[in-house]
Amino acid sequence: MYPKKVAQDTAKVLQSYLTYQAVKTIINQLSETNPGQAIWLSHYSDRNKIQDGEAYIQGLMSEDKELVMRILKVREHPALVLLDVPLP
Repeated sequence: MYPKKVAQDTAKVLQSYLTYQAVKTIINQLSETNPGQAIWLSHYSDRNKIQDGEAYIQGLMSEDKELVMRILKVREHPALVLLDVPLP
């Protein structure tokens, strides 16, 4: 077992999960405020691999930088909360 590799893989999985949750949250918000953009983001997410959060963000960057910034901001909060959780 290689602790550094395990830590890197864990960080990537966590980052992808937080990206997924942020996108879900934003689609829900947009469905109330901007249904057209919510549909667009939902379709974009269906067509692109959200399982790899970093690749998803990179691809979206060429489509809509404003949405990328919003996703990064929304995923930042749970990441910071997670850092404050004491380990067992």
